[in-house]
Amino acid sequence: TILLKPYDERYLSNPLFGRLTETKFHDNMLYFGSLFGDDDRERLITNQIDKMVAIVPQNFLDFLGIKLKKDDYFYSNGDFYASLNHGGALGGYAT
Repeated sequence: TILLKPYDERYLSNPLFGRLTETKFHDNMLYFGSLFGDDDRERLITNQIDKMVAIVPQNFLDFLGIKLKKDDYFYSNGDFYASLNHGGALGGYAT
């Protein structure tokens, strides 16, 4: 019998040390990034630029005629990497 455990964001069991390390984040990003093809890299670059633009207040974006809805970017980079690799919804704020 094979038991599957649900994915767990905790890398260290000690909550203090867990807050002081980003190792799991870097492990995930390096792994998922290593699986990217050229199209995935282009989508990532476009996404990161859009996320930077989304920092600007919506009324200013509208004034400049930039067609970007800030609400479409409420997710983490971890969500985006995982979505590119194996699908899934954005907005879970996975690291």
